[in-house]
Amino acid sequence: MEEWIRALITSLISTAAVVVVLGFLGSEFLKRRFDRQFERYKALVERDRKRRELTLKSQIEFEERQLSEFYGPIWAILKRGERIVEVWKEGRLGEIDEPIRDLLQEGNDQMVRIILTKAHLIDGDVIPTSFTDFLIHAAIWHAYRKTTQKGIPRSSLEFPQAYFPPQFNRDIDGAMVRLKRMQAKRHQAFGIETGK
Repeated sequence: MEEWIRALITSLISTAAVVVVLGFLGSEFLKRRFDRQFERYKALVERDRKRRELTLKSQIEFEERQLSEFYGPIWAILKRGERIVEVWKEGRLGEIDEPIRDLLQEGNDQMVRIILTKAHLIDGDVIPTSFTDFLIHAAIWHAYRKTTQKGIPRSSLEFPQAYFPPQFNRDIDGAMVRLKRMQAKRHQAFGIETGK
């Protein structure tokens, strides 16, 4: 064979070997780079999953605190008071009028304490006006109970601030319904038994 053909074949073989080696190195480089990018992506996805999980857990815990420490107790006191006031207005509790007033005042005191110490658990961005109206009502009604007439001498039209604000009850009921529905949805979504 001629020398130039041999040189050409050797050159082609060398070039092919270099191409194969470069191809192998290039594929290894790309594989490692892809693996590193994939690991970074997996870490980002995992971090995002944990963040969402912690946020959801925090939301659930906050809603449970709203129900157990704020809305639930106030709702129960209001419901008890509603039933007692119904029977009282029917005139069936006349002989125990003063103890009933004491019980209603005690319920007001409990709700005032809850509102004043746990206002951070109020649902939404704004504290409803009815909460302030209730606090004012409780202070005025309690002060009038200490007078000789033991009650408010003016009508609700003349002095509405002294009387229980019905909107307070509606706001508590509305928040209870929203929070209980949200709790039920989350329980259903995550397969949590509610013990019904």
